[in-house]
Amino acid sequence: MPRRLSGQADRKAVAGLVFIVLVILVGAFWRRWDEQSHLPLIISRIPSGVMNTHCRLLVVQHRVMNSETVQGALDEGVVALRDTESLLTTWGAESQVARFNAWNETGVPMEMSVQVSEALRLAEEGYRQTLGTFDVTDEPLIRLWRQAAEIDRLPEQAAIEKARAASRWEDLILADGLVIRKTPTVQLNLDGFALAWGMDQAAQAMKDAGIENGSVELGAQRIYFGQPAEGDLWDHPIRDPFGAGRLGKISVSNAAVVTAGRQGRFMRIEGQRYSLTVDPRSGRPAASAPAIIVIASRAVDAWIWASALEVHGPDGLSLLPAGTDALILNGDAETWEILATPGMGDMLDDILDPRLKIFPIPESNDELDRIR
Repeated sequence: MPRRLSGQADRKAVAGLVFIVLVILVGAFWRRWDEQSHLPLIISRIPSGVMNTHCRLLVVQHRVMNSETVQGALDEGVVALRDTESLLTTWGAESQVARFNAWNETGVPMEMSVQVSEALRLAEEGYRQTLGTFDVTDEPLIRLWRQAAEIDRLPEQAAIEKARAASRWEDLILADGLVIRKTPTVQLNLDGFALAWGMDQAAQAMKDAGIENGSVELGAQRIYFGQPAEGDLWDHPIRDPFGAGRLGKISVSNAAVVTAGRQGRFMRIEGQRYSLTVDPRSGRPAASAPAIIVIASRAVDAWIWASALEVHGPDGLSLLPAGTDALILNGDAETWEILATPGMGDMLDDILDPRLKIFPIPESNDELDRIR
């Protein structure tokens, strides 16, 4: 017959049970406190061989997250970048753009993926908005000037005119996922645009995978989303285009920052420095400012307008759509000034050089209205 525990034994059993539960709870609390004490955590991924430039994806953890979730999100971001490279660049033999350039059939539709079709639609829209100064149909011109740099000889005017006439948006038809060329010489170059497109895709892939705070970096270009490790705004440095230091910083939130200008991207021909950006209207390298910074919600928009401002110069600031801001550093190492949209002026911070002056661009004036 089973023997009943005494009241004292019952109390000891209960006390022991309570002690075990407390140990478990304290252990769980301690682990949680220990994890929280190490926040925010910064996890980065630096994949090699992406878009022929330096690449870094960053995750900032303000709350405890499963490590598999974080690593999986970084994986998704890298996949988005590599997928973009395989679809939109000219150097990938299997890319749809490269295959289009190698396929010179006229009047015959070529099927494009959803991504490529949307990229081309945005590129055409950018061409219209920028008054023809952002043009991805200028591959013959880009190839001509690249060859000129290789042989160190300026191209003849006749060669420039021939290259410009060979490929235009007017000779291309986009319709329901199809691309049709009217002339066999139409060629596309979305290499720079692909970099910006890939950044947008990578950032969205990371967000879709559960990341709330982070950044995507390709070369000098950035996308920032959520919050940084400290504070509410991300600090983006303004590099000195004439030296190794910086002039100040821009404080941004949930934005893409694209930089351009002749100091960072140039070629030399016959001893002269030329911008890598070609003015599609003249067929010659743009008279770009030393440094240009454009901020927009998407990297593709920032890239389109950074390219356009290399051609338009300060006059182009009046063309910027709502939600896009920019600054242009004009002049040389001895005498320079910064022209900025009012929105950009509000983001400027920590200006280190007393020569720096901000010239807000008015919403309208007679000189700028002439290019609208």
